Amino acid sequence: SDVIGKTDYDLFPHEYANQYRADDANVMRSKKPKLNIVELFSNPSGEMQWFVCNKVPLVEKSGKVYGLCGALL
Repeated sequence: SDVIGKTDYDLFPHEYANQYRADDANVMRSKKPKLNIVELFSNPSGEMQWFVCNKVPLVEKSGKVYGLCGALL
């Protein structure tokens, strides 16, 4: 509930948020997942830490992309 209604820019440094948003837009536009991305994210204590991330488009039967699922590994 702490992140509902917030954007990448509310949660991360601006330069990281720009890259996250660009990756998200590319995945949604291409309809192709981006897997095993190594990126810096804030850990629970607020420090930047390297994580492996997957981003997968959520696609309706009609072919329309309606969202994106991202997961840190």
